[in-house]
Amino acid sequence: MIRIALPYPPARRSPSAGGDTDLRLSPAYRRWCDRAGSRIQPPAAPIAGPFRLSIALRRRSVRDDLDQRAKAVLACLEHHGVIRDANLCAQLCLHWNAGLPAACIVLLEAGEGAP
Repeated sequence: MIRIALPYPPARRSPSAGGDTDLRLSPAYRRWCDRAGSRIQPPAAPIAGPFRLSIALRRRSVRDDLDQRAKAVLACLEHHGVIRDANLCAQLCLHWNAGLPAACIVLLEAGEGAP
């Protein structure tokens, strides 16, 4: 099992001047992904099969939503070579936890045991 403590992830995408149909990676996401990368020690080879992912977050605002944070974490793990592709995620667990030692804790488990 891989455990990673990350800074609080921003929304991965933001509407551009082109409207809702033209979505781009937000500058905040790009900065966060670079910072998060310094905390990630990728395995020798990316996880190339099914995996389970659990993400716990310290909620900063009642307006935050979990799904946007999950997309940011998955994209970052893929970008930094931890996983081959986010579509290999077989199980995803998201929850708020006010007592975390970091803003975001990620647990990743690879293998045939993933549904």
